[in-house]
Amino acid sequence: MGLLIKNFDQFLDALNLCDTGIYTYSEVLESAADLTDEIKELANWKEEGYSREVVLKRGSFEVSILSFEPDQSTEIHQHGDQTQWLHCVVGEITREIYSKEAAGGPTLKSSSIIKIGIVTEANDREGFQKLTNNSTDRSICIQIYNHPVDSVMAINQESGELFELEL
Repeated sequence: MGLLIKNFDQFLDALNLCDTGIYTYSEVLESAADLTDEIKELANWKEEGYSREVVLKRGSFEVSILSFEPDQSTEIHQHGDQTQWLHCVVGEITREIYSKEAAGGPTLKSSSIIKIGIVTEANDREGFQKLTNNSTDRSICIQIYNHPVDSVMAINQESGELFELEL
């Protein structure tokens, strides 16, 4: 029998139990499918770029709501030695993985689509990532990091230079 979560507060409470081994982050995220209306209310829409709203930050994890208008994307970035879980509750997101050599810009290694209902686990050891809403509709994802994140290392796509990006 799956995890039964009826509201967003119960969702956050269940995440607190992941450290104890009672649940995994993936199990809790999969339970968010019935919370789409509550999650939509947490979305923050911006014309100039995607939005990242931190809804819970604890010593062992962080939960954010990512909101993308059509054609919006993140920078090519990575979070240090983090594991993250992504779950789209509205629309879909393209996740691209890049490598960064000592000289030159980023090189695309792989691309995948994160669809509604699919929980994707990713680790920064894969490389740098970029998330893009390639659809004509809005997309909303829940993102969990295994440690709170205040900044990321990003790649300037024109110069290939690394820079720290405050979140």
